[in-house]
Amino acid sequence: MVPTKEELDKVKEKISSLDERKAIATGIADLFALGCWLHLKGHKEAGTKAVNTALQAINLDHTNKTLYLKIIDNISGNELLFSSAIWAHAEINELFKET
Repeated sequence: MVPTKEELDKVKEKISSLDERKAIATGIADLFALGCWLHLKGHKEAGTKAVNTALQAINLDHTNKTLYLKIIDNISGNELLFSSAIWAHAEINELFKET
């Protein structure tokens, strides 16, 4: 089952709340989005590892295992949906337009 928009919003909020300056949050959002892009481009293992690392950085694998598994298990075909739900840098989001 693919995560709902509300569930993906929870991930975005959790990332955004990491630090006051948003440097850590932005880095994790960028890692998540780049992982989705790598996965989309055929680098499945590298993409999954990047997404997994971003989710572990916000402790989602421990705090909401169900949502964590929904994301990990459903990356294929949902890369753009997942990436667009997280606020990554515009330059990273632009990579998806080139695909």
